[in-house]
Amino acid sequence: SMTIDERTNSLLIRELPENIAVIREIIESLDIPVKQVQIEARIVTISEGNMDELGIRWGFTSINGNNTVG
Repeated sequence: SMTIDERTNSLLIRELPENIAVIREIIESLDIPVKQVQIEARIVTISEGNMDELGIRWGFTSINGNNTVG
């Protein structure tokens, strides 16, 4: 007999000892892990007052180099 527990992704199998090896081989051939990706993100809230703490000098220069903003 076989019981499936989807919550834990497991099987409970009761079988004759001589059949367990064959069942194990079948399960191992079917139980392929799904590839996963880990994504890390940092959300930062910045106000105009603490932009200097970023270590980046924000600014804009026009193409002719005469106007600087920021």
